Amino acid sequence: MGNIQDFSTKFGQGQRATLFRVEGEIPGAGTNAEDRTFFIKAAQFPASTLGFIEVPFKGRKIKRPGDRTFAEWSITVLQDDQNSVREDFIGWMNQINNHFEISGDSVSDALFPDWTVTALRQDDSEAGSIEIRSCFPTEVGTIDFNYETVDTFAEFTVTIQYDYWVSQGTS
Repeated sequence: MGNIQDFSTKFGQGQRATLFRVEGEIPGAGTNAEDRTFFIKAAQFPASTLGFIEVPFKGRKIKRPGDRTFAEWSITVLQDDQNSVREDFIGWMNQINNHFEISGDSVSDALFPDWTVTALRQDDSEAGSIEIRSCFPTEVGTIDFNYETVDTFAEFTVTIQYDYWVSQGTS
């Protein structure tokens, strides 16, 4: 890349942070697609870290690849006017471990669906995606109410754990 024109050609239109789609089922939230639709304000492709192992030898250390770990995934959800979205996430958690019975439903694979995060181009075509495998929520965040907060909608975060993610074209 020797000049600005080379850079501009290679960069193209760039990836817009506001163009994305998250798809996933909330177990127990409803059977038709409209019942499972909710609005996500913010999400991300979650991180993946390849650890390393230091092996000492005569005062020196060599490094070798270790295990891969996946960071928790956090999404910011816009609250609907019926409070149903937050209740759906809480219901999902209750299916795994209930508030007052200290038990959950019979834990099955249906409680750990796969979700997809897709980056979009300006024409709504897909620029890339990852599939997040075996998701389940570990925290449904607070909704803050405040008389001084104006011109905004209520929102909350959901922290999701998962086994791993697969990038488009990766097995």
